[in-house]
Amino acid sequence: VMASQQVLEENQQLEMTENVARLFDACDAVADGQMSHDDFLREVRLAQAGLKEFAEELDELADSLMDRSSFTDEQWAIWESQHLPHLEDVASGLLHGLAEGQSGLEKMAYFVQDPDEQHLIKGVRQVWEGLGVIHRASLSFQTYSKMLADVMSEAAADGLISTEG
Repeated sequence: VMASQQVLEENQQLEMTENVARLFDACDAVADGQMSHDDFLREVRLAQAGLKEFAEELDELADSLMDRSSFTDEQWAIWESQHLPHLEDVASGLLHGLAEGQSGLEKMAYFVQDPDEQHLIKGVRQVWEGLGVIHRASLSFQTYSKMLADVMSEAAADGLISTEG
């Protein structure tokens, strides 16, 4: 593995957010009997609501990207053939990550019905993997957005497209 590749991979490592840390701490606490099942389920529901909100924001973003009214036919043809396939890959990554995350949260919640720590362990692992997939897809999308913005500003600078909206 080349050094630059390694640095890139390290930079793409997912950082633990406060909310994720809180969720994982809740798993430890409920396993140790230091948190009630109701309080634990409240934490899981908060995380589920966060993922649901993220999914809704992605839907809105996807709708705006698919809005043909902001394109000429020629621009749409280029957009559809060159850019859409990449965005569809990113979107499927995000959806996969969301599904993994939701599935992991369901495993965690199942601990309340069947107090086997394996449910928590598997749930934590699956949530973390899902968040990693979302993180990588988001990085890919950010890179792509920057590239698209550069292409558009070059086209405007060259007088190929109008900058008036």
